[in-house]
Amino acid sequence: AEKVEWSFNALNKDNVSEVVDTFYHPDLEFFDPIVKVKGREAMKKYYADMYKNVKEVRFNFNEFVSMGDTVVGVWVMT
Repeated sequence: AEKVEWSFNALNKDNVSEVVDTFYHPDLEFFDPIVKVKGREAMKKYYADMYKNVKEVRFNFNEFVSMGDTVVGVWVMT
């Protein structure tokens, strides 16, 4: 849970590669309503494009649910 919260709140346009390499598995698969991303390099591009004009963002995690090695965080982004 702490690593999830760290990765979301540490990420910015200047450290995309570092955060993705630290947090994400090399064979990651990420899906949201807009995009499907496979692999670290694709995730880096996705975040770099998303964060290029972001001045400040904060994720406030309200709850974490864990099952085995899977963690889901419920958050509000401001």
